[in-house]
Amino acid sequence: MIASPALKAQVYRRAALLCGTTLLLAVAATASPATASGRTFYINFSAGSDAADGLSPATAWKRSPGDAKAAGKAAAMRLLPGDTVRFAGGVRYRGSIFMKASGTRDAPITFDGSGWGDRRAIFDGSDPLPAPTRCRSAADCLGSPHWQKLMRTTVPAGTIWSDWLFDRDRAMQISQWPSVKSYWEYDDAAQLATIPRARLAQLQAGVIAVPGVPAALMTGSPALGLWTSTNELFFSTNFQIGATGIRYVQPKFRPYLDRDNKFTIMNAAMQVDGPGKFAMSGKDGVAIVWPGNGLPSLSVGSKRYGILLANVSHVKIRGFSFTNFVGDTPEFSPDWQAGGPVNSTSGSEGLQVTDNAFRSIVNMNKVAAVNLSRAGSTEIARNSFGWMPFGTAVTVSQSMGPVVAACNAISDIGRNGIRYLSVFRGEIVGNRMERLHGIHGAGINLYLDNRLISVRHNVILDANFPMTMHGENGTPFFTADATPPQIRISGNTMTSANPGAGAISSWGRNLRNVAITGNTLVNPLYSIRFYGNEKGMTVANNTLVGDILVPKTTQLASTGNQVHEPAGNGSLIAQQAKTATVAAGVCS
Repeated sequence: MIASPALKAQVYRRAALLCGTTLLLAVAATASPATASGRTFYINFSAGSDAADGLSPATAWKRSPGDAKAAGKAAAMRLLPGDTVRFAGGVRYRGSIFMKASGTRDAPITFDGSGWGDRRAIFDGSDPLPAPTRCRSAADCLGSPHWQKLMRTTVPAGTIWSDWLFDRDRAMQISQWPSVKSYWEYDDAAQLATIPRARLAQLQAGVIAVPGVPAALMTGSPALGLWTSTNELFFSTNFQIGATGIRYVQPKFRPYLDRDNKFTIMNAAMQVDGPGKFAMSGKDGVAIVWPGNGLPSLSVGSKRYGILLANVSHVKIRGFSFTNFVGDTPEFSPDWQAGGPVNSTSGSEGLQVTDNAFRSIVNMNKVAAVNLSRAGSTEIARNSFGWMPFGTAVTVSQSMGPVVAACNAISDIGRNGIRYLSVFRGEIVGNRMERLHGIHGAGINLYLDNRLISVRHNVILDANFPMTMHGENGTPFFTADATPPQIRISGNTMTSANPGAGAISSWGRNLRNVAITGNTLVNPLYSIRFYGNEKGMTVANNTLVGDILVPKTTQLASTGNQVHEPAGNGSLIAQQAKTATVAAGVCS
């Protein structure tokens, strides 16, 4: 999609030659709060009534305007510029809000989770289950040989494994064969079962010709995961295990043609073999868990979204805790909105997502916790993201900007930190990221034709790929735009222990006009890896632990860099980098 000429002209007029040293979203940041005439409505999911007037904590509604399940006065209310909707602190809101009303620059519509009281309001994407009881036999717990260690609860008919199980505000670990070493290694190909390359023809015909797979894995409702050539698992529940291997109804996946392929079986009852693990079967109406410390308090993901914005302007979402959200796998549902805490579709402008906490989120559909598409001016700031298996924190795509992701804290997630895909004019500044796990564990992604982007003063520690980028990779999004891609990466600290990666990695693909200056970049082998065919690359005045990999086809100007071997002085620099913090004043 190409923005209208009028919109593009407006954006170009306000775009400077390049991102400056102050937040690009100053226009939104200086907008005045809701006017004095703006109304305030109160929401209390546990004690409110949609028949009340919603104008005080004592007369709060149960559901917010915009919730399809709202009734009475709450359903009839239409929000206006300057309105604020406040949610009760510490109360779990189990609903979805489809926001269609707009505020203005001087009178935004605000959803406020700071609530009343001393705790955040909670958007909960799961539904509670009955209190679990001890298993009485193997038959009582889906045939598990570990039944004496397990507890069981009932789940609704139709529940599937990707609905996920949560213990309080923590996503549990789904059972898996072969067992993986840790939660975050579910998609580590080195730990999956091998399909020899010589058996490729059988694999393509719907047969995994690997004998010795335990038939007991079929109890309950297991799922077969096939490793595709895009380095991702594709799931099927239509399979059978026999003496000579596995027969399955072939899903639409692409195996590797030049190497061994991989597979795994998830949600098998016999593999609930350690604390924090689970399996569940809707056809049996049972979920089984190996409890950790204390009695579990279980809930199952509903796959509902939290707040969905569609072609609206000047909306603030602040002060919430979003927890226990789960999105379906593409194989089982085409609904990309499912399980997204905050989503925005095309045309939204002046959005602010600030001071929220996102935790215990399973984004199997690859939708980020904050997922904004085709938005205008956007601020995503001072949020925290944690414990997100399969998860990405922030994705902004096909957006005319300006887009700012600033001063967010991101840790313990299984996919990406911040992704910009075809963004015109944006900043990624002052964010701290650590422990980004898995094969797709990248801190910052800049893909698919980004223009006028500044990445500065971020700290990214212990990520598989701290930063990756490429250019157009096909037809550019901004096809009518003559502004050259310009990416400036400065003042960041990025470390990776993965010798197959780099602190900054380019995949080439028409990447142009990138300046990497004044950063501390650490990797055991290459601090910076170029793929080839990049044009207009500048690497200057950086402190580098690990070499720069430069193919002959990369156009690079390199000057003033201090390059250290990983041993010796480089080891000291790497150690100091582990304690790096965002520079004073960046986020104040």
